[in-house]
Amino acid sequence: MESLMNVKYILAKPQQELLLNRSIFRKTNKIGDVQIYKNMLYMPIGITYQKIIPFSAFQTLNGESPKTVAMMLGSVVEDKDIEGFKPLKPFNMEKIDEPYQSMNLVNKLIADTLLVTQHSHNRIEGNINLNKAKMLFLSIPFEPGWSAKVNGQSAELKLVNLGFTGLMLPKGNHVIELSYLPPYFYQGWTVFFIGLILYLYLVWRAYGQKIKRSRR
Repeated sequence: MESLMNVKYILAKPQQELLLNRSIFRKTNKIGDVQIYKNMLYMPIGITYQKIIPFSAFQTLNGESPKTVAMMLGSVVEDKDIEGFKPLKPFNMEKIDEPYQSMNLVNKLIADTLLVTQHSHNRIEGNINLNKAKMLFLSIPFEPGWSAKVNGQSAELKLVNLGFTGLMLPKGNHVIELSYLPPYFYQGWTVFFIGLILYLYLVWRAYGQKIKRSRR
């Protein structure tokens, strides 16, 4: 899961090191009693899927390892949303028990990735070129406020991989724009300005009354 969440390094104290998967994380440096580990299966913020896995099928898997492998073979989507991911096809779950090399799975996911050209706390821009339709997986929590444009046109963001964001893309070269605006942002500013105007009016009125009393 750390790879899908765009985690490249982890800092751990001795009592926390036992919780790390040593087959994935390698020691790189140490600062005091804090050990720095590098994720050898690190993946960038925007990777692509060719297959999907219905959530109902994903639920039948037991244990963290099979579920992690499954999420590298296909993007987990809600059953009711499957139609919205066409032309992607469901992964054949009968193949889930076949031996897979984690690095090979990662290499397939990063074969086509988003080349980020601009990144800030509320905006991401990048380019991606696809030779077939795929789903762009973004390690960004799926929440209200995010919006997307593909080649200047508004595009629908989708809930994938148990709480993250996906974007369906056709074959071709694409310019991706992602932006975040807090929910009720404009409504909040409207209420603020109304309150400010009301406050200034009350101050002006109180001042005017004070002037009138002083003239009596």
